[in-house]
Amino acid sequence: MTQLNSAQQAAVEHGDGPMLILAGAGSGKTRVITHRIAALIRRGVAPSSIAAVSFTNKAANEMAERMVPLVGSRKAGQIRMSTFHSFGLALLKEEGRAAGLDGRFVIFDQGDSLGTVKEILREGYRGAQARRFDAMAVLARISNWKSAMVAADGVAASEIEYDEIARGIYPEYESRLRAMRALDFDDLVCRPVQLLRENEAMRKRWRKRIRYLLVDEFQDTSEVQLELVKLLTNESRNICVVGDDDQSIYSWRGANPSNILEFETHFPGAKVIKLEMNYRSREPILEVANAVIANSGTRRHEKNLRSARPGGEAVRTVACEGPRAEARFVAQEIAQLRTEACDLADIALLYRSNL
Repeated sequence: MTQLNSAQQAAVEHGDGPMLILAGAGSGKTRVITHRIAALIRRGVAPSSIAAVSFTNKAANEMAERMVPLVGSRKAGQIRMSTFHSFGLALLKEEGRAAGLDGRFVIFDQGDSLGTVKEILREGYRGAQARRFDAMAVLARISNWKSAMVAADGVAASEIEYDEIARGIYPEYESRLRAMRALDFDDLVCRPVQLLRENEAMRKRWRKRIRYLLVDEFQDTSEVQLELVKLLTNESRNICVVGDDDQSIYSWRGANPSNILEFETHFPGAKVIKLEMNYRSREPILEVANAVIANSGTRRHEKNLRSARPGGEAVRTVACEGPRAEARFVAQEIAQLRTEACDLADIALLYRSNL
């Protein structure tokens, strides 16, 4: 893919105001983001006033690498390209005094947070009673409450035992973080949201600094990440988000698919562009994918992927009676391929779990 297609070009050339880019799998969304940033810079927008936020460090680094040939290393280095958490950390370091941190704080990784939860469990329960609770499951609940902006004193009672255990531990967990001048991973977004909400001068300062905000993988954002986006979006509403509600898979760790489904409610008048040309798979694969998605029964944005690559063999579906029958079928298929002189190194076997 050397040229932008018409939908990609429309997204790249969009002027001011909110825009939602619905990017199907393999539709070149990273290419669109980087080319849009390059187009903004060509229009005279200062690179330092552009922020591009992604879900993972890998995606943020890929964007940064792709920007260099488009705008040069100097300008590329001035663009804020990071994850939500890296962005939040940078804000907290700069605004530490307002956050009551004064630049002196430690960041808990998952191991530190898990150890703190285990310690609280041991103190509250003795011996085997403490060990019967999975500390990771407790920590996951606390993390999800933080992602949903539910404070330690605001968790509703539940009939589910683990929810109640986590609800009891949450306040003590937060107390110990404060005592150690520590922030956990969720705090790197939660605390900036709190600061920007409460400090109008700070909010105006950051909105003036970031004239254009772009967010990748928007379907995987949590409620607190959406709130950060809203707080950073300036009066010109120059917010561009890219995502695909059909690829939202992280609800178990706080992602809220309604963020992308209701984007036009949060930002009225948003331009919506669908990237439906797939450059990765052939048509038979996309026909199956479109059929599965259309019959998923979930609320979604309508789009239909089509292939830029002609041809391709029909997809074969096989129903097996159980796991053992499935394993036998796979082994037989591999044996058949071997008789056809297929190298084992050319065979890939994908499975859902290693159980």
